[in-house]
Amino acid sequence: MKKQFSHGNSTFYIVVIILFLIAAGMGAAIYFHQRTSNGVSVTDGTSAEDLQSDFKDLASDDEIATMVKNLQDKILSLEDAIKLADAAANDTPGALTSPKNSTLKSQAQAEISRQVDGFGKLADVIANLKSLTSDQKTAITSQIQADITELNNLGTAIETDSSITATRVDVQTLLSKYKVYAVFMPKVYTLAALENANDVVSSLNQLAAKFSARIAQLESSGQDATNLTKALIEMQTNLEGAQDKLKIANDLLTGLVPENYPANKGVIQSVQQSMADAKKSIDTVQTDAQNISTLLKNSKVSASSSVSALPLGN
Repeated sequence: MKKQFSHGNSTFYIVVIILFLIAAGMGAAIYFHQRTSNGVSVTDGTSAEDLQSDFKDLASDDEIATMVKNLQDKILSLEDAIKLADAAANDTPGALTSPKNSTLKSQAQAEISRQVDGFGKLADVIANLKSLTSDQKTAITSQIQADITELNNLGTAIETDSSITATRVDVQTLLSKYKVYAVFMPKVYTLAALENANDVVSSLNQLAAKFSARIAQLESSGQDATNLTKALIEMQTNLEGAQDKLKIANDLLTGLVPENYPANKGVIQSVQQSMADAKKSIDTVQTDAQNISTLLKNSKVSASSSVSALPLGN
């Protein structure tokens, strides 16, 4: 015998269906609210949290912070290298003019010791030069040792000189050998400064590339990056200027030889001037980089404000 639905049973099932539909609707509403509370567009699938993360990378970039810190250290090393090169370029021999034989001999021995000590300090500098091959380093080191030996032999000769006349002859030999010291010292120290400067420029180029990537991120997110782009172009222009000045210094340095001293003293000074000009350009680029970093931080604040303003739902 078939069972028939009663009016009471029908009412029961209708109530169950209505309750199910209400529950489903509430679940959908809660899901939608959670999605919009996170800044999610139902059409583009991008959350405010994702955007916040992207913008955080723009200004609070640990990689950029590390690059800037390393760059500052390299610039300090460059300043020290330039000071050593300047001191070598402006070197002059000690007084060798006393009319008294014993005093003249003492003056000569002091000058010989000064030059020997100076040559000796070049060993570490030459060993750390990256632009020289092992064979070139060996050749230069051998030349230094030969010069040191000649100076020491000259010192021995002066020590045995019994007359002012003999001492003066040896002093003239010492003065004629000074041209090696006068050219070799600034050349090696400036070469070291050039390597430091080129390393700084390379780091600045890497930093500029990182800035460029961050600016592209900003533009793709819809932010106005006009000022940032302008600042980056200025940084890159000043960076090119620094590179040009370093090339001038390098070209001048290549032609420096002791045989042309003292006629080439002007060239030595021109090398140092080019290095000084390059350092000024590098300082300007560093200021440009600081300016861009500040603009990026401001962009982060703007981006955060924009993201927090996304609709959160009711």
